[in-house]
Amino acid sequence: MHWLDKTHHQYPRSAAVLQFHLSVAVVLVTLITAAVALGLHYYFSRALVLDSVTARYQQTAATARDYLSNLDSNALQTTRVLAQYPQLVEGQWVNRATPALFAEVMRNNPVLYAIYIGFSNGNLYELVNLNSSDAVRRQLKAAPADRWAAIIVTGSGEQRRRRFEFYDEQLQPTFVREEPSDYNASQRLWYTSAQHGSVNKTPPYLFQHLQAPGQSYSTQLDGGQAVLAVDVAFSTLNAHLRSQPLSVDGEIFLYQQSGEIIASNAEAQNEERLPQTELFALSDEQARYINSLGRLRISNETDWPPIDFALSAEPRGYSIDLLRVIAQMTGLNIEFVNGYAWPELMELFRSGELEILQPVLSRQQLSGALTQPFLQLPYAVVQRQNDVEINSLQQLTGKVLAIPSGWTVANIIRSNYPQIKLLEVSNARSALEAVSQGKADATLDMALTLQLTADQYFIGGLRFNRQVQGLELLPQGLKLLTQEKLQPLADILDQVLASIRPETWQFLYDKWLAEETGVTVPAVVPYPQLISMAQHSATQNRLEQTTINGQPYYIFASTFDRRKSPREHFAFVISEQRLFANSSREVWLSVLIIAALWLLLMPVILLVFVLRPLRAFSRNVAEEFGTQEPG
Repeated sequence: MHWLDKTHHQYPRSAAVLQFHLSVAVVLVTLITAAVALGLHYYFSRALVLDSVTARYQQTAATARDYLSNLDSNALQTTRVLAQYPQLVEGQWVNRATPALFAEVMRNNPVLYAIYIGFSNGNLYELVNLNSSDAVRRQLKAAPADRWAAIIVTGSGEQRRRRFEFYDEQLQPTFVREEPSDYNASQRLWYTSAQHGSVNKTPPYLFQHLQAPGQSYSTQLDGGQAVLAVDVAFSTLNAHLRSQPLSVDGEIFLYQQSGEIIASNAEAQNEERLPQTELFALSDEQARYINSLGRLRISNETDWPPIDFALSAEPRGYSIDLLRVIAQMTGLNIEFVNGYAWPELMELFRSGELEILQPVLSRQQLSGALTQPFLQLPYAVVQRQNDVEINSLQQLTGKVLAIPSGWTVANIIRSNYPQIKLLEVSNARSALEAVSQGKADATLDMALTLQLTADQYFIGGLRFNRQVQGLELLPQGLKLLTQEKLQPLADILDQVLASIRPETWQFLYDKWLAEETGVTVPAVVPYPQLISMAQHSATQNRLEQTTINGQPYYIFASTFDRRKSPREHFAFVISEQRLFANSSREVWLSVLIIAALWLLLMPVILLVFVLRPLRAFSRNVAEEFGTQEPG
């Protein structure tokens, strides 16, 4: 009986252990199977997403490429065909039928902003397509019923006027306004670059009348006394990029080889913001004087951030906003002129095509009236990181110093340090690249400009020295330079500058100069990977994974050529989180469903298919052993 009792208790204990082991095995096998299934689902979901997104990006890039190519072709062909029309002009003015012809052409090519003819005497006739973009209509202050706007510049001397004529769809006049003007069509970039027999495409610049960026296609008409031009506004390109279905998911850039942005889907968050200001108390005489000035043409450099630069040819910077604040306070009517290098802007000022040249450190051998300084910025000498540190300009004796062409500092360096070899370059970026590439030993400019330019163009391996003996010899303080005949304007500007409240100065500082908040929208693509991918065809037309600010991102880049243009690049940038958002949701939904089913079904499975059979088996074994007698 003792043997039977021992056997009787041993088998139930063995059955309990077996039940536990089998239950654990079933649970583990189920969990492993579910995990493998989820892992495969996640892997193939990501692969499908990558394939799908790559196909979509390739299609969007092809669509954008075709759109831009067609835009180019249409503008070129329109300019070429219109130039062959025998009756566009009569003498030194347009034929009576020309406006209707221009309107019909733009009806068939709605993306064109304007068609116009400039004459050798400086006169201009321009017909603007108000439906080309909302920005055009807003800038010209057109009524909703207006369809066309004609801009007419005629007259000479004090009688020269700019006339705005607005028309409905049938070219019936609706409204007219005019103002004094010194505009000279024959001095404009599109006019001077035009040639007979071919169509020239300008670099990006600011349209004079619209005060918005774009590009012009121009050709010289027979006789050489007139130039025909067609304009395409960048607002059209930006609107097209923003209309892309992928625009809401990430960033889209159209940019040049060097990284300068031509168009993007980004909305400028704070670029147009200006501080609230009080009107300046003008005397009656000053008010009459300002009203008599008409529009003041002011220079705008394209590459001197954060003081005076351009973003896709649109004026930006500390001095630009300051001038807009002054215009708000005084009622000055201002417009900016860009698309020219600094020496060319100086020449435009010298010839009277600009009323204000800015920002300047001195007169730079130009006759004019200087205002008081509005901003003090420290200089810096930049050299290669591994070279012996420069503590004095005297150390550059016999060495090469890169200096932007036309800058007044160059003459001071020549006078005080004749043994320094000066390498004149086009801008601060070229100067930094000359140093980085070993073509120059150092460069000299405003410290903030050099630092920001190096950061934006990803030029590394440099040392920035602010404490350099000899920098105190250089002129201090940025100023405005007006034409000499505008001395009363310079006096008014000085009074206004002195009256600007501290809160306004602080606003401008925070917006453009503060390290934490300044310059939120770059003039170049914000990621070095985009420039690198533009230079390597092997990484194009496919999704490339990268890391930006410590976070995983995917980039798609494509290169294409536009007629009469340098090679351009098209890129999408999207975070991994955003890219896989939908598939991640699907995977987590699958996990939740499988987990819920597992929790619901596992007890049933264990009870029905494991525990009950084992208990029955145990009872049978126990009964079988219980009926046996010891031998």
